[in-house]
Amino acid sequence: MGSSSSSLPENLTGGDWTYRLYYYYDVSSHYQSYSYSDSELKTKLLEELYDDNIARLFRFTCKLSPIQVTKYLAHHKFIICRTSTDWYYSIEKNTKGIYIQRGGSLSRVRDYFLGEERSGISSNSSAFNEMISSSTTIKDIVRWIYESSQLDQPYHVIQSNCQDFAGRLHDKFAVDAIDDAALNMGNH
Repeated sequence: MGSSSSSLPENLTGGDWTYRLYYYYDVSSHYQSYSYSDSELKTKLLEELYDDNIARLFRFTCKLSPIQVTKYLAHHKFIICRTSTDWYYSIEKNTKGIYIQRGGSLSRVRDYFLGEERSGISSNSSAFNEMISSSTTIKDIVRWIYESSQLDQPYHVIQSNCQDFAGRLHDKFAVDAIDDAALNMGNH
């Protein structure tokens, strides 16, 4: 018989969940954050975000800690978007909330989380599944976070973790783009 989730540490079962999205405006130069509740996503954050179209969507994994030997059994998964104006956004879930970091280079958001270096990073994106609809913006992703109640789903190491969140985000935006590409193939 497996162990119950009640025997897991509280931070792994939603005990530290803040029901907030944390937005780091420019991690290239500083780590000033803005925190938004679910209701503020549709007002304050959407007003502050640019309308940059997302050019590419990438999936990455990394080790949970630098001392972890392998990431094949347990790992952190996150999404990175590159916009048409060459800004990069990492979008990810952890035990406290959902985080969006914006930086001027891929390495600033891929290799670091809130200034701390990530360990054992690798991409699990292929050229085909990186496509995204040309009209999709970061604002669309924030709307999706709000409309699909992502902030109402506290972190749980087994039932609602970073891998689940990254998978839902990828499926919503990348798969739709693949469908769009398939539909438009005959229109040329």
